[in-house]
Amino acid sequence: MAIEIPQPGQRARRVIAVHEQRPWWAPQLQHRFAGSEVAVRTCVRIEDAIDARPPVVIVVASGDGADAAHGLAELQHHSADAFVIVIVPRELHAAEWRLRELGASAVLADDVGADVMADVCRRVLESVVK
Repeated sequence: MAIEIPQPGQRARRVIAVHEQRPWWAPQLQHRFAGSEVAVRTCVRIEDAIDARPPVVIVVASGDGADAAHGLAELQHHSADAFVIVIVPRELHAAEWRLRELGASAVLADDVGADVMADVCRRVLESVVK
């Protein structure tokens, strides 16, 4: 299914909420989803990602595993239906299964390219929202 472009004034049907301390992933994804029905929102606090509706994909960019674990605990408690992608430094990628146990749907190393990240989000959006 192709991602549709909304008419002027029409609300986005799909949301990617990006929780990160410094903006990098959100602008990258905004650029790649420009002109589509996908809204990419920056969320400095994890609570803002939880409140984003409809929360289809939540990206948690983490500098360390503890931050990711805290974010996942909050998300699991408040928004268990969201698809959560956690981005961690390559040296912490070995903790993937622990992060999955905490609720991560996918764990990617922080050196993954923005095009790959956009493709992952696109595949999720196309499979979840019909």
